[in-house]
Formats: sequence, structure tokens, C-alpha cells
Amino acid sequence: MEILKYEGKCISFVYRNYEWKRIVIRIIIDGYSLLNNWREICERRPWYSVQARDRLIRRVQGYADVVRVPVTVVFDGIGRGASNEWHDKSGAIEVLYSGAGETADDIIERVVFKLLEYGEILAVTDDLAERRTIAVMGGTVWSCLEFIEDVKLMENKMKDELKHSSSKAKKGFESGIDW
Repeated sequence: MEILKYEGKCISFVYRNYEWKRIVIRIIIDGYSLLNNWREICERRPWYSVQARDRLIRRVQGYADVVRVPVTVVFDGIGRGASNEWHDKSGAIEVLYSGAGETADDIIERVVFKLLEYGEILAVTDDLAERRTIAVMGGTVWSCLEFIEDVKLMENKMKDELKHSSSKAKKGFESGIDW
């Protein structure tokens, strides 16, 4: 089976010329795995710093707002200047930190296992053992680079749409069209 494409809330699958779509109900991200692969987001700070995490969270939050799928970002350890969890007001993103005696991988596996019966779960990690575990459980896995490319694609799409709608509104305003 291969993933054809991810379109907003659906993932298209193909198996032996048969295509079907499943609704993605949650995207779950290994936070430090993503930060380690997205160094431009760190702006000359260590990839594990609080500032880098905050920038990543803001960027992922924008993505979650566009694709309208809840996102959970999981980081290892609460001892790095963070509380156990954080939620934004819209409910589009939650951030979890593993506690003593557990890892981000443990949390990701638990969430995937519990939510798979309700729909498709898309996990983002470059940890090969974690990728295999999630795939065996029935989840869909993207590499961090695949996710980064999709975030950038969505951001560019939104910029283009904003430019188009802004120029359309400006033309209407200049021509005296009543909105």
C-alpha cells in the first residue's frame, strides 16, 4: 500500500489499483525529531532550546489552523523549562511533555493506539523504530522532511490566496464596488 497524497483532512491510499480515502483525525508529532530536522526554525539557537520549541509550536499551529486537523506535538521531558502540557485556545494544537520514566515515543504510541479506532492518525517522526511500530499498529507515518515540505506548501498556498484576495479587494475598492 502506498500513500498517494494528503489533502487537508484526507489521506488517499492506493493498493492494487484500488484507491480509498480515510479522514485524518489527528496529527501527532515527535517534537524534537522535527526540530532536529528543521534547523532553519531555530534561528541560530540550539535545536533543543525553549525558543526553538516555541517557534516550532507557532509554525505547527498555523499549519493546524489551515488543514483543520488537531495536532499534538510531543517533547521528551518536563525538565527543560516547560510544564506537562499546553493547549491553544482554538483546540487546534496541544503540546505534551513526557514525564519521569516515559519518553515522547511512549506517549505517541499510546495516543495512536487509542485513537486509531476513530480514524486515521498521521504520525511525524524520523525515529525508525517508532515509524515501524506505528505502521504495524495501523497508523500512517511521515518523515519529518515530508511534513516540513507539506507545511511550506500550505504556507505558500495561503500566501498566494491572500495575495489574490487582497488584490481582488483592492481592485473592487478602487473601482467603487460595494462589498
